[in-house]
Amino acid sequence: MDSFIGKKAKIGPAPVRIDAKPALSLDECVQGLASGLSDLAFKPVLTRGGWYRPGGLLNQDGERVSDSLVDWLEHQVADDIDGFLDRYQNAGLVATRLQGRTHYLTAVIGDAPDDFVQLEVEELREVADRVLLPDGWVPDDVQDLLDPLERSPLPPEPVGRAQFEVRRYRVIPELFTAGGSKLAPLRRFIYDWAASSAGKHRSFSRHWVLALRDVEGSDGEMRVSAKPIPAMPAPSPGLAPYDGRRGVALLDDIRRFDQQVGYPFAWFFAMLTGPCVPFDLAEAVLADLADDFDYLPPRDALILAGWANKRYAV
Repeated sequence: MDSFIGKKAKIGPAPVRIDAKPALSLDECVQGLASGLSDLAFKPVLTRGGWYRPGGLLNQDGERVSDSLVDWLEHQVADDIDGFLDRYQNAGLVATRLQGRTHYLTAVIGDAPDDFVQLEVEELREVADRVLLPDGWVPDDVQDLLDPLERSPLPPEPVGRAQFEVRRYRVIPELFTAGGSKLAPLRRFIYDWAASSAGKHRSFSRHWVLALRDVEGSDGEMRVSAKPIPAMPAPSPGLAPYDGRRGVALLDDIRRFDQQVGYPFAWFFAMLTGPCVPFDLAEAVLADLADDFDYLPPRDALILAGWANKRYAV
């Protein structure tokens, strides 16, 4: 098993370093990193992958030239792309990239639905990416060298060992205190979940994570945006488009949807977070309830009525 190196969190406690033993599983290593930060009982909720960053640079023999392709190119190219090409066009240099996965873990810290801490741990594995300067190719500038439209991809063979870094440690009640009214819909979403049949099935922090991003406000100040991401994604294409069905046919559709996702009232929360359930469907359910076609538990019917009175999405 690869060693895991925890670096200082952007928001949170002190640096952590863990050397994983060969017998440990991936989950055990992530949990070990979490336990090194605090005594909270973190549990894994979701892993998201598919992203990458520029890595380093290798020579044609696979030996390390630089840990940072960005820094190396800025130093070597400067303002002389032609001179750079004269020096390195036939050198056989190989650019690497850091393939990434983000592991989300949460720990409950109180009785309120939003009383939890979210920990984000990034898994970074360096792999061979491409030939830096393919024969006959002339890049326009440094950016073209970093992310070219024309690529000579290589098999993504691992280079070195995987690393794990703590990216964020966020106390969610503090997030809402700092975010104010901008995050009011999200907080309402969390409390609606807790009051619904879905919330009785599983607590919010065990089924959802918050995708956090720093954004610049209209006043120039940096703020945090937050988007709820489910551990169990909604099926595609979901319940869209809505074709006017009502009554038993509509009931069958939403029950089937809930069963696919794995918890009751799933269609409502999918509607608030994505395009797979249209608002028109909620209108049809409300119309059925007004016609005494009673197929929602009272707690869910109350939440749906509250949404109809003051609509929101997150």
